Amino acid sequence: MPALAIGASTVLAALLAAACATDLRERLIPDKIVAALAGVWVLWKAACALLFGTTEGITPGLMAALLYGGGLLAFTLVFEAPGKRAGMGGGDIKLMAACALYLGPERSALCLLIACTMSVPLALIVPRTRFACEGERAGTVPFAPAIAAGTLLALLLPAA
Repeated sequence: MPALAIGASTVLAALLAAACATDLRERLIPDKIVAALAGVWVLWKAACALLFGTTEGITPGLMAALLYGGGLLAFTLVFEAPGKRAGMGGGDIKLMAACALYLGPERSALCLLIACTMSVPLALIVPRTRFACEGERAGTVPFAPAIAAGTLLALLLPAA
């Protein structure tokens, strides 16, 4: 079972790197990357169930994806409604939901905390790099790098 977890984690890291690259370059997280993240999780959990008879992590993963994906969507809609201001992008919301599958509820909270904390330095640094987009409004942050870092750190830190 550890080999399956290592394989899934390796693919997770590679897909997160791809999401970061496109978000930094284009301010877009392709649906194909998010679908691949979810698909790898499904294959990983199916393989664990078939080979080892364990369904551990399926329900918490699904709950976390619904909670964090749905919660971020609701928060964004409420934030954007009154002032017609752009909030978190749909790709960021879907990426967080896909990462929550792997993390479960508790580690997803840690991931989101890390990602939000990292977004402040990103907002200060990215506009001064080659990743700055011309004509982009101030305060726009590619959030995939922060979500990716939060996901990997949440996976690596010991459980409480």
